[in-house]
Amino acid sequence: MTNPYQGLDDTKFWRTAIASRSAYDNHGQIWQPKFEISRQSKIIAAGSCFAQHVGKWFTQNSFNFRASKIDNKHNFSFATGNIYTPALLKQWLQVASGTLNLNHVYDEIDGRFFDLLRPAVQEKGFSSLEELLTARNAMVEEMKRFIEEADIFIFTLGLTEAWHHSDGTVYPMCPGTMVGKFDPSLHKFINFTFEETKSTMEDALSLVRSFNKNICFLLSVSPVPLTATASEDHILSATVYSKSVLRSCAGQLAKANADVDYFPSYELITTHPDNGEFFESNRRTVNSVGVSYVMAQLEASLSSDATSKVQSLERKLKKTPTLNRKIYANEEAVCEEIYLDQWSHDKQLDKPPRFCLIGDSQMAMISNVLDDMDIPYIGGMVMNGQSWGTGEVVPDRDELFVPLESKITRTLWSSIHEQLVEYSDEEATKPVIVTNLGMHIRATMVAFADWMNRNGIKELELEQGLNFIREYRSKHIAILKNFAAAGYKFLMVTDPPLQKFYDNATAAEPVANVYEKLYEIFVQEVGGDYLNMRTLLTEQGGIKKSYISEVTLKTGAPDLMHGSTKYYQEVTKAIVKIYEQTLALTG
Repeated sequence: MTNPYQGLDDTKFWRTAIASRSAYDNHGQIWQPKFEISRQSKIIAAGSCFAQHVGKWFTQNSFNFRASKIDNKHNFSFATGNIYTPALLKQWLQVASGTLNLNHVYDEIDGRFFDLLRPAVQEKGFSSLEELLTARNAMVEEMKRFIEEADIFIFTLGLTEAWHHSDGTVYPMCPGTMVGKFDPSLHKFINFTFEETKSTMEDALSLVRSFNKNICFLLSVSPVPLTATASEDHILSATVYSKSVLRSCAGQLAKANADVDYFPSYELITTHPDNGEFFESNRRTVNSVGVSYVMAQLEASLSSDATSKVQSLERKLKKTPTLNRKIYANEEAVCEEIYLDQWSHDKQLDKPPRFCLIGDSQMAMISNVLDDMDIPYIGGMVMNGQSWGTGEVVPDRDELFVPLESKITRTLWSSIHEQLVEYSDEEATKPVIVTNLGMHIRATMVAFADWMNRNGIKELELEQGLNFIREYRSKHIAILKNFAAAGYKFLMVTDPPLQKFYDNATAAEPVANVYEKLYEIFVQEVGGDYLNMRTLLTEQGGIKKSYISEVTLKTGAPDLMHGSTKYYQEVTKAIVKIYEQTLALTG
């Protein structure tokens, strides 16, 4: 042997393993399981949001996956919601072992008790502290039982960043976002180092083994970038730091422990030569094709018939049913132009605003008609529909929400919120909030159709549709609750129902129709009004071609996301009619 690289197989060289072959041909080669995982293995899973796909896949493919009976919307084995960090996993295991008591960790708001350790599980809170602790204890007992009975524990590491109380309690989310109140004197930011992460994860593995000495662990790292960072770094650098630490930690633990393996979901998504096809247009959310690609790799590696899996995989993935994303691809440019126009001047009011517009470019269009009607308002387009649709926002009880699209959007919203508060001192001058939060047709319809396809849903049942909204629109619902809690009347306005006029968008029409009706249930549940423009226009004689936008994009494609001036005149007339008496709009 002249050198140690001679004689190595093709998988050890980038050219032969990656560059010269389709990524779909690597299945069964990239990962070889350290221990057996069969359909008879009792499997449990927890971790970051990406881990939810793992639970879904194992269930759909007839593995013996143990899903929580207490929380059936997150596809985890534990009813904790997301566990982003090893520190939070260790904390729950300490509670389960009886070595840590966190009964003091909750918040009381308006007579409701909120679990700061599980903010996404019971969003409405509990009627009493006793009810909260009983529910938490039931969750802990279920977690202990599942660990004791399991053969395989799959854990997906998501973040190094976290918030903790000065007493050491680690939170799944920063207090003041979904629930609770933020107190800078008590709540501190931490960005765990490699040493801290590895040591904490080792402690967590030991705690699991104390319940079940025969259990094996399969670790992975979520490929989903950070939504936001509280560190001093740029979001890109913060994301790379976090994922690098987690990947290194998982790799070291797998090398050092015979009962720990590492599955490369992170690498499969982020280092794929064409990884753009694996993300939604926000370049953060892993789409259904990316999830299918990762899980097909897992399936091929576990299967004894990996060859046939490899031969059919690319064909199978390319046929994954979905809405045509190309019809939405050119809309960002027109929204940017609307955005710039919306905020190119400060609005001076000579009388109190009757409305506060909060949403995407649809609100900017409505603001133009309000200007023509000489009806005072504040607000307009706060973020692009894509940013709203993919959840680049954090609910906040003090400011109602914090937009994460950019520093500019946060500055703009801060200015709008100051005006809103200024005119809300007296009930007579309190504006009505008009919004389309949770609509955002471009992002929502694709996500909704993909979700139905992923779950094999052909005929949608009511509870299934409501589960989609609970999963994908939890932030938006939380913001609507903040509107109501702050004493504001608010009106939800659906987006233009014009899909039937475009041959390549007709698949979206029935999906949009169903989604609009489902979302109405949530809006009315939190006390809001609802303006369904599809229903209204149908009752008034039908959805006319004259409602189609007059705008053509620079690419020559039609502006599919917006209506015509006539359409927004109809929308605004309907809004005014709803509130003309309470706001004295005709006087």
